[in-house]
Amino acid sequence: EFLIPTDHFDTLVQLLELSDPMSDPFLETQILRFAVEFAYDRSKRVNFDTHSTKGYRLFALFARLITSVTERKFAQLFNDGDLNTDVTVDALNDVPDIDQKYEVTHKQIYLCMALCQRALSGSYVNFGIFSIYNDPTLDQILTAAAKLLTIVPFEHMQQFSKLAAESFALLNQLFSHHMRFVASLPSATVLHMLHCIEASMLGVHLPAHVL
Repeated sequence: EFLIPTDHFDTLVQLLELSDPMSDPFLETQILRFAVEFAYDRSKRVNFDTHSTKGYRLFALFARLITSVTERKFAQLFNDGDLNTDVTVDALNDVPDIDQKYEVTHKQIYLCMALCQRALSGSYVNFGIFSIYNDPTLDQILTAAAKLLTIVPFEHMQQFSKLAAESFALLNQLFSHHMRFVASLPSATVLHMLHCIEASMLGVHLPAHVL
C-alpha cells in the first residue's frame, strides 16, 4: 500500500542507476536485500483482492528492478550488454581475487537470483494474463533469470554456497513451471543449466545443504 501507488520504487531504481556497483556495491546490495525480503511471500502475507491489479503492479516493479540491475551491472559480462544475446560462462573470471569477486559480483548475482525466484513463486499473479495482453514483464524476468544462471560458471557455485543455493532454487522454478520458456532458450544455455543440475545430483563438491 505504501510502495505501489507512489514513486518510491522508482526512486530505488534511480539510486541504482546513479551508483557505481563496481567501486561501491554496498548501496546496490542493500536495495536488492530489501526487494528480496519484500518479494518473499511468507505465510501468504502478500495477498490482494481477487480483482485487484496490485499483484501485477508489484510483479512489474520487481521486473523493472531486476532488469535494470542485470542490464547495467553485468553489461561488461555479457557479449554486448544485451540480454537477448548469448553469454560466455567464464566472463566472471576477469575478477581475480575471490573475496573481491564475491563482494563486487557474486553477492549481487545471488540476490538477483533470489529476487527472481521469489517473484516467480510468490503466487500473487496469474502468468497467463501476460500472454493474453502481450505484456513482456514475465519474459523480462525469465530472460534475466536465464542470463544470471548462464553467466555463473559451475566452479564458482562450488566456491559460494549462497550462490549455489539460489541457483538451484531458480533452476527448480524454471524447470518446474516455465518449461516452454526453457525450451525456447539457445541450446548452449540449456546445456549449461542441465550440466549444473547433473553435477549437483552427482554431488560434485557442493555444500551438503545445497544437494
